[in-house]
Amino acid sequence: MLLTTHDMADIEKTCNRMIIIDWGQMVYDGQLETIRQQYGRIRFQFHKDQMSASQLIARISEQEEIADLTIEEPEIESIIKEIYEGSAAVRETAPTDRIQVSV
Repeated sequence: MLLTTHDMADIEKTCNRMIIIDWGQMVYDGQLETIRQQYGRIRFQFHKDQMSASQLIARISEQEEIADLTIEEPEIESIIKEIYEGSAAVRETAPTDRIQVSV
């Protein structure tokens, strides 16, 4: 089956191999797992009120070698999406301080 899409969720659900074409040139042809290993990042989410960034980094470094580290606040779009999908509890108190760490 050949599926052409820009929807990465479709690719992950239906394919184990993908081809990436950029401006008419094939830039990748291979397994999804291979591209994850070569270009993927490990992401952790935590709540600042439950754990500090330094505590999380210490826990991660006990299990993995950290070659690079980025800490960023979540985009408001992802927060709203979580609320609508029911995976985030909506509180009437102060907003949750969440941070995403990519290693």
